[in-house]
Amino acid sequence: MHQRPSDSGDGTLGEGRPGVPATPPPLGPALYDQLVGTSPLSQPVTGPHGFPPLGVPRRPLGLLGALRGAFAAIRRHPTATLGVATVGAIVVETIYTVTYLTVPPLSEDMAEWGDSALFSADVTLQCMLSGVIAVVLAGARSGRRVEPDAAAGRAARRLPGLFVIAMLTTLTLIPRPSLGLRFIVLVATLWLGTLFCLAGPAYVVEGGSLGEALSRSRELVKGRGWRTLGIVLATNVLGNIAGWGYFALIDELVPSSYLPPATAGYLLRGLLAVPYDVAVYSMLAAVFALLYLDRTDDADRRGTPPAAWPAGQPGPGGGVGGGWPAGPSTRSGPSTC
Repeated sequence: MHQRPSDSGDGTLGEGRPGVPATPPPLGPALYDQLVGTSPLSQPVTGPHGFPPLGVPRRPLGLLGALRGAFAAIRRHPTATLGVATVGAIVVETIYTVTYLTVPPLSEDMAEWGDSALFSADVTLQCMLSGVIAVVLAGARSGRRVEPDAAAGRAARRLPGLFVIAMLTTLTLIPRPSLGLRFIVLVATLWLGTLFCLAGPAYVVEGGSLGEALSRSRELVKGRGWRTLGIVLATNVLGNIAGWGYFALIDELVPSSYLPPATAGYLLRGLLAVPYDVAVYSMLAAVFALLYLDRTDDADRRGTPPAAWPAGQPGPGGGVGGGWPAGPSTRSGPSTC
């Protein structure tokens, strides 16, 4: 009988008793190694953690595995997740606040364009954060430590491309459609959001062009579109539900009638929105970073490595291309962090 994994409180899962294999992880061995310790699937056949080489399923990453792995990633790398998300959330909320306080009233159409542009800033933050997390996890998985500030700097230099990805996946440049076209726009948004949901981490980690990142995302999603769509929908629905509950609580605790100056009320609500942004965007970004790494592992096994990978002199992380992990062709095998 297999021993059920238990949470020991330090971010690692319980291991099997001597001579008894641990429960197979829901993630691939490489991701399991990175997040929760040494994977039983990567151990020799004999020994306390041995697993038979045959009959062990290599299940693709699903919703529960992605959420579980995202929580583990946040616990193990708080600076790269919560820390970077805090800085980004403050910047985004500052943009919202300054825009509200300084831009004069606009026409309805112009206001919609402005709201769409601001929403793209939110999505850009999520894309950037997923790239940062993917770089840090990929480096740790390869046995190299990539500092969060170095990963954030790498992602920050690619912000224009990430903003384009955000606008493409959300169709924010399309004006408000008529009632008859809203369904078509909704379907197109879901399709593009699923097809290119991994373009952000691919653009940051692999260091290629914007077109290569979009092609890479399409390649990684191919054959698993419905599963990916389910993960995209479920994670965003969970984030929206959390937002509704959180801001409903704010409305109860801080009624606007208690804040006669509209400016003070808006500033306070913007400040209180930061914790929500940090929590939700960290979780969503970690899910997509894990999904990217899982699909990349699967693509490597199928012999379809990325078209571009960071190259250059060794950097701060000990890897190549400014300290970023070496490409799949140079990996020697699974490693633990």
